Amino acid sequence: MVLARSGLGSTAYPIVLGTGLTGIAISRALSAAGITHVLAGARPSGTPRLGESLNAEGSLEIARQFPELTQFFFPKRQQALFFGGHAVSFDSLQFADGRPYYPLFGFPATVQLLHVDRMGFDSAAFDEAVADEHCMLVQDRPEWLDYNADSDSIRSVQFASGRTIEAAYVFDAGNHARFVARKIGVPCHVIGKQRRVVFAHYGASTDPSGVAAPQPAWGFATSLLRLDAKKDPAEGLAWLIPLGSYVSVGVSVDPSVTRASSGALLDWVEAGYARRGIDVKGSFASRGAAVDLTYEHYNHERCYGSNWLLAGISCCQVWFPSAAGVATGLVAARLAPDVLTNPLQTSQVYQAYMDRVAAIHAGLEWLVRDDPWSVSEGQLQLRAQAMVSSNVSRLGNYVGLEEPPAELAFSDAALRWFEQDRRSASPVRIDTANLNAQATQMFGTVGVPDPWTDAPIEVPVLTGSTNLEGPASILRLVDILSGKLGTDRSPAFVTEDVKVQIDQFSLSGVEQWIGWANLLRSATRVKGLILTAAALTSSSGEWVLTAQWQGSIDDAQMVSPTFTMSFEVNGDRVSEIQMQRAVCTFVTGDSIMPQVAFAAILGQLTDAAAVA
Repeated sequence: MVLARSGLGSTAYPIVLGTGLTGIAISRALSAAGITHVLAGARPSGTPRLGESLNAEGSLEIARQFPELTQFFFPKRQQALFFGGHAVSFDSLQFADGRPYYPLFGFPATVQLLHVDRMGFDSAAFDEAVADEHCMLVQDRPEWLDYNADSDSIRSVQFASGRTIEAAYVFDAGNHARFVARKIGVPCHVIGKQRRVVFAHYGASTDPSGVAAPQPAWGFATSLLRLDAKKDPAEGLAWLIPLGSYVSVGVSVDPSVTRASSGALLDWVEAGYARRGIDVKGSFASRGAAVDLTYEHYNHERCYGSNWLLAGISCCQVWFPSAAGVATGLVAARLAPDVLTNPLQTSQVYQAYMDRVAAIHAGLEWLVRDDPWSVSEGQLQLRAQAMVSSNVSRLGNYVGLEEPPAELAFSDAALRWFEQDRRSASPVRIDTANLNAQATQMFGTVGVPDPWTDAPIEVPVLTGSTNLEGPASILRLVDILSGKLGTDRSPAFVTEDVKVQIDQFSLSGVEQWIGWANLLRSATRVKGLILTAAALTSSSGEWVLTAQWQGSIDDAQMVSPTFTMSFEVNGDRVSEIQMQRAVCTFVTGDSIMPQVAFAAILGQLTDAAAVA
């Protein structure tokens, strides 16, 4: 109900400051417990907002608290990270049933991660919250607190209109405004540098008859992209979140370094995803108005007092890849009725949960701190597994909020088993590929072909183009790999410090390139080996060659699958070459695929080049 200005009198009520998702959820929880309270704030606007991709506890809790609003939920089956030459997949396996003892402890059988249409969801949830008879809506903004430092309690809240409401308890759900903490003087610890975030919603493309484009292969994943100055116009961390009929696209940058307009930044993000094989505008062509704001990561020294609680982002904000913001607000809502009946103990439970959330930040800083091209696959694997372990541990603490029956004395051991099961259900996969093939590697169909049940695989035979247009140095390298020119001609076509990137492995300098080319040309598996080039195209300063190996194996004419190589040119010479070792197995056989074996081969090439 909307409260008239004179409608409260001197009665003290629980007051919820803020009508974002955290405030709405707390109001709903109090109403469900039969607790009359004040909800202060305006109706949620139609502006895009952050918090559209949820972590495990956020997904479980929003489904538990809002079962009637599932039309705004979309499955998040995967989280992807494009980081330099690697594509990292954080998968989430789904199970029909958990272990038999899961129901005894309130453990979920499976965890369906979610994307949430926040604009539709927040509006619908607000309408339901204020329609409840226990919710008294005050469409006003807080301006002052009557706070007693000795008792660490808030007596009343004064609003911009001049209205004063006596406070039995105050939940600050105002997010970044942090009204209560600022007025009381709770120390706030800023984590790292200020950031600038720019994001917008993109509507789905339609054909002339108005039919929406089919959902792309990446349409069920949160895709993170580390923009870096070697390949992109700016450094930053971007996101792509599919939400049914639209996607959310945004980026976080250092405002002291990147001052480009919001439109330019989004153009760069679109181009960055396209460079990795995700055509955002092809499926979602209509870009909406951009939101452009600065923000900080922070944590307060404490999140509660005698009769007040800093809920959700009002207390703590960490790096968005954690997807923890919504969860912190929903957990506060879950605990809200108990906070009123047992303030100290319940607030301490929430403080412990928020301390674990704050600890996430340091473990994610590498995403923007480190050069993605200098992080090895092994290092990336360790960091990815650390992220999974942190998420699982926090999820374990979340499900532990549900007290098991007293007779189940082994609940801690059961929780550890649950956490182990969740680790098994959260595999990490790291692929290495040329930039333009990363999305295909990430979202392509996974599986080993079965010659008994699968349809025959059609491999087209390419015809070499006789009029390829592009830098002469690239065309001559094609001739070298085809055996038309000797490898000793390479110095005329590559820079002295040419870099050859083969998956996560690197060669450097003319002699090491010659060693690699000689290894391919001297292989005896294929007779009459040629490299057939079908196309050479340029995109964002990078040249991409579409080609195919052809030759004779055991007296039968054979071809490799079509593949791509990419080149960068400095002046009139090639300065960088990127390829995958998988495309060379047609020439060498599968012996180069094990990483240890391939590293040994490259070590021999490096040693030989040093001697030369």
